[in-house]
Amino acid sequence: MRQLNDNPIGSLLFENSKINVQHVLPKYKRIGTLRRFKHYAILTLSTLNNIWRNNQAVDMCAMLIVMDLDRQVTSIKNKGIEEAFTSLIRSGDILIYDVKNNNLYFMFIAARHHTVNISNRIVLFFTKNKIISKAGISIIPDDFTDVNSAIIGAREVKKQIKDEQGITFYNQKFQKLAHNILVTHYEITNGMRNREFACYYQPKVSPTGAIMGAEILIRWDKYSGSRWQTPPSPAQFIEIAEQTGLIIQLGEYILTEAIKQMAKWHQQGYLLYPIAVNVSAVQLSHPYYNFMEFIDSIFIQYPYIKEYIEIELTETAILDTTPKTVQMIKELRDKDVKLILDDYGTGNSTISHLFMPINAIKIDKSFIDRIMVSKETEGVVEGIIAIANSLKIQTVAEGVENMEQATKIIEMGGQSLQGYFFSKPITSAEYEKFLQKNTAKPDINRNRQTTKKVNIIDEDNEINKDDFFISGN
Repeated sequence: MRQLNDNPIGSLLFENSKINVQHVLPKYKRIGTLRRFKHYAILTLSTLNNIWRNNQAVDMCAMLIVMDLDRQVTSIKNKGIEEAFTSLIRSGDILIYDVKNNNLYFMFIAARHHTVNISNRIVLFFTKNKIISKAGISIIPDDFTDVNSAIIGAREVKKQIKDEQGITFYNQKFQKLAHNILVTHYEITNGMRNREFACYYQPKVSPTGAIMGAEILIRWDKYSGSRWQTPPSPAQFIEIAEQTGLIIQLGEYILTEAIKQMAKWHQQGYLLYPIAVNVSAVQLSHPYYNFMEFIDSIFIQYPYIKEYIEIELTETAILDTTPKTVQMIKELRDKDVKLILDDYGTGNSTISHLFMPINAIKIDKSFIDRIMVSKETEGVVEGIIAIANSLKIQTVAEGVENMEQATKIIEMGGQSLQGYFFSKPITSAEYEKFLQKNTAKPDINRNRQTTKKVNIIDEDNEINKDDFFISGN
């Protein structure tokens, strides 16, 4: 492949980063500053090659992106462009601006296992910001072994884009991933517009079998897209929604629909129960979104709803120490919104997390699955419940699937249970039957040797008039 000469290719914009640039830029000329970018200097191709050579390792890679600025963007200092790029740049990234050709070169050096996530971030940036018209992307060492060749390769695939706007990878694997992200981004947006998503309710019950509330789960019931042959599961589209930022709109959509339904039940005179809504860490930490403003607008419109809203947060969100996330969690607590730590026992969960500002924890299904076959797991779960009870933190056993598990959790002092043993996630119409037939349930500890399971919802989707657990031979 032909080589580029080593003339200066543009001005460097980067945050004081993890990568080692001091040995290649010992005395750079500072020619200007931008509010969020700490340095602004001239770079050459040999400099970029030196940066890569001095930071490469077996498990490292570099991604090179050549981008054309939109025709309307005539300067890197245009209003809004700096804010747009601060959502892209991370510590360790390098952004180069070619004033002459109005091009941008973006290079990051990162561990290989982060490549997919970072390429997704690039695609997200491209879809959300109209300042870029076309972009070509290549990867070292997957596609090329040096920066010169990688830039040339990225330029060549960029030239192959026939539309006025587009993004393409030299590597076909990443091109397919990018295509999937863009298609899913479009289909989720279209799905919200056409009201294809629905709220499902999975009841939580007390040891006596009485309803304590429900978790709101999203389902893409009326899927009309083309990427999947059947309606995709949440696991298939939630991750992409988080990567693309659509989780913000999707989260608002689901919570709004759930609250409208609760308002309807309230008008019909039904006794309301708390609903737990999953909130992504993205919704709390996104630099251009204020989750509390949305919550406040809900409380103003439906003031009686506040006491029935519970927010489920992952460990990642609860332990996020960024100022914005910390402030969001503080404001939620100040407004007496109940916070639930989801999937407790997974990831880096420790006993110290029980001292966080939370009202309840959900013991992860992976623990519940093992409590009948592992004495160690049984001991861990019993310890978690005992400590939580002493701290007046409610426990929810997640994924209870049989009588034995339910019995064991209750004997340990568990306060509420959730899972297919009691009910699968059901539609709002099916959940309404719970509200219609809300009656006190007898203690399930009675006649435990002769109990047998009776589903809340029978095969005809009708509520059984019997208890959750009834005596039998």
